[in-house]
Amino acid sequence: MVYLLRAQGFAWRAAPWLSFSDKILGPLVTVLEWFTKRLLKLLSLWPKRSNHVELGDSVEDTVKLGALSMQHRQYVLNLVDLETKQVQDIYLPWDQVIAVDVEHSAQGVEAVVITSGHTRLPVLKGAVV
Repeated sequence: MVYLLRAQGFAWRAAPWLSFSDKILGPLVTVLEWFTKRLLKLLSLWPKRSNHVELGDSVEDTVKLGALSMQHRQYVLNLVDLETKQVQDIYLPWDQVIAVDVEHSAQGVEAVVITSGHTRLPVLKGAVV
């Protein structure tokens, strides 16, 4: 309870010890993680990553994506595969960005969103549609 009253002082005293133990135990943790992954792969318990095509096929079979429009189907598949994406996979150069003007009506914004094919659009003053 006393430590809660002087939390910052306690943190300053504990930080060097935590840093030291991290440097000492870090390599051991890395080796244990590697060993655990290898053991799980050996026992066939480690989840296998599927590529985008396999994922799309399995999702389409179970969720019946054929009933969705192509735009909605791609949106669902992108959501499912989100954890494997990197910044360069979703990065769009600024000259290719489609923006919505602050002054547009709701119908105008809706039209731009639908025709753009993007799920998020920046809202700017003086944006060219």
